[in-house]
Amino acid sequence: MRKHYADPDKIGMIAGTACAIHCVLLGLVASILPFVGLSFLSSTWTDVLFFGIALVVGPMAIFRGIRAHHSWKPAIVFVLGLSLIVGAHTLFGHSHGPVSHPTQAGHIAKVFASVLGGVLLVTFHVWNLRLARAHVCSHACAHMHEVAKKPSTLSH
Repeated sequence: MRKHYADPDKIGMIAGTACAIHCVLLGLVASILPFVGLSFLSSTWTDVLFFGIALVVGPMAIFRGIRAHHSWKPAIVFVLGLSLIVGAHTLFGHSHGPVSHPTQAGHIAKVFASVLGGVLLVTFHVWNLRLARAHVCSHACAHMHEVAKKPSTLSH
């Protein structure tokens, strides 16, 4: 019987995509969120939730991936993405409220870095999952070819 478990890469892809969309929307329409009942999206707790998911799911996916495909390269993309998000919120402030000048350089840089960070998190999970699946397939295929090459001792 096959065990079913929550795949950290799939969870990370969903959360990373939601994070990137969240950052784009807040960068563009933060001032109208209270009028449409979505002001919770601009709260600090929403960012803390996304960050918390990334901190829990990311390392799980990294270690699972390294066990499967033995490559640290996707982990570097994860660290870069998370660093961009943290750096954007640290350097440019954490307010999501209405911006007096939406073209303000700091606001644009924060939105750009946050969205790029979210995209890198999604990229990490997609790459990690693909490498793991490719490695399992190539290992299984190589194993099947080795079995096929061995002469059968049962036929004699």
